[in-house]
Amino acid sequence: MPEGPAWGRLQRGEPVTGDGGGEVRPEQVLGPDREGRKIAYITDTRPCRGAVELARGADLVFMEGMFEDEMADEANKKGHQSVLQAAQQLREAEARRAVIVHWSPRYANDDLERVLEPARDVFPALEAGRDLARYEIPVKG
Repeated sequence: MPEGPAWGRLQRGEPVTGDGGGEVRPEQVLGPDREGRKIAYITDTRPCRGAVELARGADLVFMEGMFEDEMADEANKKGHQSVLQAAQQLREAEARRAVIVHWSPRYANDDLERVLEPARDVFPALEAGRDLARYEIPVKG
């Protein structure tokens, strides 16, 4: 059966008519249901409830962490957040993994791991976002 609308109908649990005229039922061609993957992208925000809810249970969150924690007040005044604040929200959201993005230009690439270290005590699955990096999200089940 060629790709197209028939595939969508099968995935919704509807039978379709095959190329030869016979009926094709979803259970004939689909495997068991599996959980989807969830990605969230959160930037240009100070800590807020909406960020936690967006990240809730996500497999991968790209989240702003513009400053180290000593600069949290300044970050919040500018509508941003610290890496530690990001980690606290990620822990509350029970996210699985996160990439910190939207770094302040005051930090060189060599600084990023140092800035992440205190936040990893709160949310260990943190990575520093890098331009052109690729991130895999394995299929569940």
